[in-house]
Amino acid sequence: MLHKTKGVVLSYIKYGETSIIVRIFTEAFGLQSYIVNSVRSKKARSKMALYQPLTLLELVVYYKEGKSLQRISELKCTYPFQSIPFTVSKSTIGIFLGELLSRIIRDEDKNEPLFEFLETRIEEFDKQTQDTEDFHLIFLIELAFLLGFGPSQLDDIFEQFGEHQGIKKKSEFDSNDLNKLILFIQNPTPKQINSNALRRSTLNLLLNYYSVHVPAIGELKSIKILNEVLN
Repeated sequence: MLHKTKGVVLSYIKYGETSIIVRIFTEAFGLQSYIVNSVRSKKARSKMALYQPLTLLELVVYYKEGKSLQRISELKCTYPFQSIPFTVSKSTIGIFLGELLSRIIRDEDKNEPLFEFLETRIEEFDKQTQDTEDFHLIFLIELAFLLGFGPSQLDDIFEQFGEHQGIKKKSEFDSNDLNKLILFIQNPTPKQINSNALRRSTLNLLLNYYSVHVPAIGELKSIKILNEVLN
């Protein structure tokens, strides 16, 4: 049976010579995996743009409960990006967020508040023209509150230790950076984290905090590239 739904592309993997399996968080069915045939052939290469991380789609899909791989009948982009794919820093942040969300969103149940949050914030990110280098940090804090484990203060983050590597202890931050972190956690806005070193430390702290609450996150492959691009 065919159904209409909106979706956010999280990631895809190559399948066979010309196909892919794409993971899409849908408004109607939650996280779903779709097999898309022949999309990587020379004649169809332009269509691969529709399956890049964070792309917002309108879909007509086949849906059968309990099936691991579904199929797409029709799709179109609901919001053509103006900057994310064409700006190195933004596209790198997009890849990171897509990988992160793929690890966090595991349920097939729909979650309309989460979908609305993602749709709104992705559009805002594409339209944002300055202070974009901290978007992912602000996004992580906002998402944590939506998922039910948002930190009320900086000590909530320092007191929990997961498996993430490279985190600094509270005593290893100088007082100036520590004050910036305190204000950022309480009210995350751009320009508060104003150095690349502090930005990396903040990201490591937040990912460690996430790993305690969402153990499935593990090591993210995109972290190294993200740190290099935002260096």
